[in-house]
Amino acid sequence: MQVVFGVVGSGVLMAGFFKKLEEGNSVFAIFTLLASLFAMCGASGCFGIVFSFTPEMFPTNLRSQAVGLSSLMSRFGGMLGPFAGVLAKQAVWAPGLVIGICAGIVCLVAVALPETSTRELPQTIPELQAWFKQKNRVSKSDRQRVPKSDRQEDIIHVEILPKT
Repeated sequence: MQVVFGVVGSGVLMAGFFKKLEEGNSVFAIFTLLASLFAMCGASGCFGIVFSFTPEMFPTNLRSQAVGLSSLMSRFGGMLGPFAGVLAKQAVWAPGLVIGICAGIVCLVAVALPETSTRELPQTIPELQAWFKQKNRVSKSDRQRVPKSDRQEDIIHVEILPKT
C-alpha cells in the first residue's frame, strides 16, 4: 500500500518540479508528461487497494458503513480536484506539492495499520478491541470470551425524525 501511494506522491512531485523547469525547454515537457503518467498509474492502483483493504479493518457488522464512508471521502477529494487548476495558475508547482504531501502522509499513517494476512478478522467491536490489545489477533477462544450479548448486535441504528 505504501509503495503505490509513494508512486503517486513521487510522480506528482516530479511533475510539479518538471513543470516549473518546462518554461522554454521541450525536454522538460516530456519529463512532465512521463511523471504525470507515472502518478496516474499509482492513483489507479490506490483506488483498488483502498477499496479492497478498507473492509478488512472493520468488524463485519460495520464493514459496509466503513466502505461507504471511505467512498464518501474519495468523492470529496474528487470534488476538490478541479481546484488544482486554480492553484496552478498561482504557482505551477503547488498542486503537485499538495497532492505529494497528502500521499506522503498516507504512506506514514498506513504503517500503523495492522497486517491482516493469515489472521482471522474480527466480527464485532469487542473482538476488534481484543484484536488490538493482543497484537492484532483474534482467536476462537477470544470470540468465546466475548459475552454473547455484546457479540450479537453492535449495529448502530439511526432514526430520522420528521421536522416538527
